[in-house]
Amino acid sequence: MEGSHGIIGLGHGRRSMDSFTQLLRSLDASVLIDVRTYPDLPARPDFAPSVLGPALIRQGIRYRRIEVLSGAREHECLTVEHLLQGTSDRGFERHMQSKPFQAGLAAVIREAGHGRVALMCAERRCRCHRRLIEQALTAHGIPVTGPHDVEPFHSTAA
Repeated sequence: MEGSHGIIGLGHGRRSMDSFTQLLRSLDASVLIDVRTYPDLPARPDFAPSVLGPALIRQGIRYRRIEVLSGAREHECLTVEHLLQGTSDRGFERHMQSKPFQAGLAAVIREAGHGRVALMCAERRCRCHRRLIEQALTAHGIPVTGPHDVEPFHSTAA
């Protein structure tokens, strides 16, 4: 999409706060958009929004949480069969058709028009709902890369 500075999809995983902020700076990210389902996990208090936001601001990177893009879906009961059959994303895929999700996606696209966006969750792409968001962005013509990629991800959606 013309005017887009691109989007980097990444998970903080086991990175330290220092290595994470250095990575964001090396990628020239101007804003980090947090799409984590549970941003306040006790196991990673250094990545809680109340800590992460100020740490990023000190590095010249804005922090923005877009909760409507998080993976949490109310009343979504998953069974072992869902996981084994690879259908555990169906609730999120339904949510992607909703007006709130589309508004959240539009907000990400607007941010990409102003600077480089880092789209963050906690997990690796292969295990995360973030890959579905990335596919939706790609379908809108927005280039999405990983932190170490030179080529954009390509949508696998039909």
